[in-house]
Amino acid sequence: MADPAAEQRCTRSDRAAIFVLLSLLAVLTYVSFRPILHNGFVNWDDNVYLTQNPRAKNFTPEKIPQIFTSFERVQYKPLSFLAFALENRLFRLDPRGYHAVSLLLHLINAFFVFWLFFLLRKDIFLAWFVAVLFAIHPLRVESVAWVTEQKDLLYGFFFLAAAVTYVLYRLARPRALYYASLILFALSLMAKPMMIAFPLLLFFFDAALEKKPLLSWWDKIPFFVISFLMILLNYAALCWFHAQYSVSSMPLEWLQRILIYIFMILWPVRLSCFYPYAQGFLFTVWPCLLSLLFLGYFYVVLRRDGGRGIFAFSLGFFVLSLIPVLAARASYAVSDRYVYIAALGIFYLAAAYVRRLWVSRLSGRRVLRVLLVTIGIGFVCLLSTLTFQRALVWHDSISLWEDVLAKYPGVSAAHLNVAYAYAEKGDNALARQHALEALRLEPGAWDALLLLGNIHYGQRRMDKAEECYRLVLRINPGAFQAYNNLGLVEIARGRRHLEEAAVLFRQALQINDYSDEAYFNLGKAYLGLGRREDAVACFRKASVLNPDSALAYTALLDVFISEKRFDEALGILQPLLALRPDDEAVLLKGGVVLASLDYFDEARLLFERILVLDPGCVEALENLGALYGNHGDRARAEQYFQRVRDLESGSGR
Repeated sequence: MADPAAEQRCTRSDRAAIFVLLSLLAVLTYVSFRPILHNGFVNWDDNVYLTQNPRAKNFTPEKIPQIFTSFERVQYKPLSFLAFALENRLFRLDPRGYHAVSLLLHLINAFFVFWLFFLLRKDIFLAWFVAVLFAIHPLRVESVAWVTEQKDLLYGFFFLAAAVTYVLYRLARPRALYYASLILFALSLMAKPMMIAFPLLLFFFDAALEKKPLLSWWDKIPFFVISFLMILLNYAALCWFHAQYSVSSMPLEWLQRILIYIFMILWPVRLSCFYPYAQGFLFTVWPCLLSLLFLGYFYVVLRRDGGRGIFAFSLGFFVLSLIPVLAARASYAVSDRYVYIAALGIFYLAAAYVRRLWVSRLSGRRVLRVLLVTIGIGFVCLLSTLTFQRALVWHDSISLWEDVLAKYPGVSAAHLNVAYAYAEKGDNALARQHALEALRLEPGAWDALLLLGNIHYGQRRMDKAEECYRLVLRINPGAFQAYNNLGLVEIARGRRHLEEAAVLFRQALQINDYSDEAYFNLGKAYLGLGRREDAVACFRKASVLNPDSALAYTALLDVFISEKRFDEALGILQPLLALRPDDEAVLLKGGVVLASLDYFDEARLLFERILVLDPGCVEALENLGALYGNHGDRARAEQYFQRVRDLESGSGR
C-alpha cells in the first residue's frame, strides 16, 4: 500500500534530482515554445473572444456577476472569459502578454503533471518522462500558441490541481484537501466543460493508489453532482443560442476518432489546425490499424509483466477525457486541442513501458541502457524540434491557413480565412482569389461574398459591392455586417442617401447592438443629416463599446470643438491622447481645447510636442503665437509669428 507520508520523506538526493529535472523541464518547454512569444493574433476566434469583443474590452469589476450569469459562444465558461477580460485590462491588444501567460500556464501544468504521477507511482523519472511528453509534444502547440485556446490551459490547470489535491487527500485524509479538490474541479468546468468525466477518473486514481475504489464511492457523489449541474448549464447554453450538438449514433465512428488520436500522438506529423473530416480523414484504415497494434502490443507486454492495471488506467484516462468531444460536429471532429489532457493516458502508458524496460529487461546491461538513454535524448530533441516548427506556423493568420491549404487544399474555411488575412494585409488580388475558391468549394459561403463586397467597396465599385451584400442577406438574413456595409455604400453615394444609410445601420444594430462600428457609422449618418445630438449619442456608445478605437473619440472631439463645447471636449481628450500620443491632428485639436479653457501650460506642451514631431508645422507655430499673445507675452508671440512668415516666404507663398 502507498505510504501516506512518502512524499514528505524524499531524501536530499531525491529533492536535488527533482529540482534539476524540473529545471530541465522548464528549459525544454521554453525552448520548444519560444516562437509563440513573437506571434500575433489569428483570425480564428481571437477576434471573437478578444480583438473585436466589446465585453472583453469594457471589463470592470462590477461586471463579474454578469460574466458568471451569462453564456458565451454556446457554452458556459465564465472563468475563461474573465481571464480574457483581465488580460485585456493588462495588455490591451499586445499579443505578447497573452502568449507569455499561455506559456507560463502550460509550464505550470507540466509541473502539476509531474507532481500527480509522482504521487501515484513514487517514481521520479517516470513522472518526469510523462511531464516531458506532456510539455513538448507537438499536439500541445494548438492549445498553447492559439490565444483563444488559453481555455485549454485554464481548464487543464484547475483539473490537474484538483487531481493532485484529491490524491493528496486519499494519501493523508485531511478534509480540507477534499473540499479544495471539489472547488478546483468546479473551476475547471467553468473554464471549459471538458473534464466532465473527472468523477469516474477518481476511481482510477484510487486503484492506482492501491485503494479499493468501489468501497469508497460515497466521496465521489459531490463530484458527480457538479458534473451533472455543469451538463445542465451547458445544455441551457445550447438552448439559449438555439444551437445543436450532434451526437453520433455510430459507436464505430467514436472508435475511429479514438484510434486517430492515438495515431496522432504516436506520429505527430502533418498536423493542422483544421482536419477535413468530410474528405475522409477519419476513414483512412492504416492509422487505425497501427493504433490497434500499438495498444495490443502494450497490453500483451504489460500483462506479462503484471501491468494490466497500468494499461487499464492509461486507456481509461484517455477515453474518459475525450467523452465531451467524441460526438463533436463533423467540421471539428478531430482537433489537436481536444487531447490536451487526454493524451496523458498514452504518455503514461509509454513512460511506464520504458520504465519497466529499464528496470526489468535492461537490468545489468549497461551498453543497452546507454543506447536507450541516447535514443531517449534524441526522441526528446525531435519532439522539441517538431514543436518549435509547429509554433512558427501560428505566427499569423496567413502562415496558419496557408499551412492548412498546403496539406488539405480543398478546405473552404481555410481559403476563406486566408482571404480575410490577405485583405487585412492589403493584398486584394490574393484575397479575391481565395474568396472565389471558397465560394467554388462551398457556394453558400456568405462570408466569402461579404469579403468580395468589401473588396469592391474599397475599389469604389459600389454597385458590385451592393450586389454582394444583398446576396449575403439572401443567404444569411442575420448577417449584421452586410447591413452595416450597405449603409456605408449609401453614404458613399452622397448626402441624398444618408437617411437610407441610417436605416441600414439601425437594422444592423437590431441584430447586434454590441457593434461599435455600426454605432460609429450611424453617428456619421446622423451628423450628415444635422442630427448632432443623436450623432453624439452614437459616438459615445461606440467609444464605450470599443475604448481602444480612436475614431469615435475623434468624431466627438470634432463635434464639441465645432460647437465650442470645450468642457465636454476636455473629457474626451485624455483617452484620445492615450490612444494617439503622437498624432499631430489630435495634439493640435487638444491644444485648441486647452487654450480655449485657459490651460496655458497644458496647451503649450501639446503645441510644442507637435513641433518636436514636425518643426515646420505652421498651425502649431500660429497657435503658440496666439497663446503667448493672449497671455501678454508679445515678444514670444512675435517670435513664433516670425517663424511662420519665414516658413511661408521660404516656400514661396
